[in-house]
Amino acid sequence: MQELKVAAASVRNLLGDPAASIEDMRVWSRKAAARGAELILFPELNLCGHVRAPIVNDLAETVPGPSTEKIVTLAE
Repeated sequence: MQELKVAAASVRNLLGDPAASIEDMRVWSRKAAARGAELILFPELNLCGHVRAPIVNDLAETVPGPSTEKIVTLAE
């Protein structure tokens, strides 16, 4: 069986600020990789912020879309 080192991140979910969320993901991805992680997990709704309100629908993005394209580059 092959081993895989995994990291889980609990990060700030900034409502309506995907650029800041992606920057947090970049920082934490680099930290996890420096510690040997091969896979890092982030919370759901990390890009748009987690809130129980109809505004979340307005903040949603398409997949693929501008934010997912930036996240793909983090994984490379």
